[in-house]
Amino acid sequence: MCEILPTNYSRLKSVHGVGKVRLRLYGQQILEIVTEYCVEKGLPLETPEEKPIEKAKQVQGETFRITLELFKSGLKPEEIAKQRGLVISTIESHLAGFVLKGELKIEELLTQEKIERLNTVIKESSYANLTELKQKTGDEFTYGELRMFVNHINFSSGQVVFTKNQ
Repeated sequence: MCEILPTNYSRLKSVHGVGKVRLRLYGQQILEIVTEYCVEKGLPLETPEEKPIEKAKQVQGETFRITLELFKSGLKPEEIAKQRGLVISTIESHLAGFVLKGELKIEELLTQEKIERLNTVIKESSYANLTELKQKTGDEFTYGELRMFVNHINFSSGQVVFTKNQ
């Protein structure tokens, strides 16, 4: 990037390691930083300035992967939601899907205290759905956290506890 000094999307896209996801998430910020640097140092800017790449409608798997990548980079679900312009429940839902597939461990998402509490609650009674479990736990857990935990059980045991939100 230091050799190319991209000041438009086309040039930035040619930098090794900058793919569609990074371009979409960080492209504008990078271009602003590089342009400011070039102006300060009196370096020539590329012309004409190209328009940003139009955002194509993301396919569901791609938007989930973006969430996973951001989470694995160290961002918390709240930070991911803010950065992506989504609500926290959407991010939690994305992450819960990766728990079900075994790509994320429950320990990466919930504290040990929350895991132990949910283990206790689930062992005490049976629940037909997330709504019943949510009623039992009240505001202690979000639906997303409950979904993550249930997906953890489903993945770990190979048995389906319940799958619907109702």
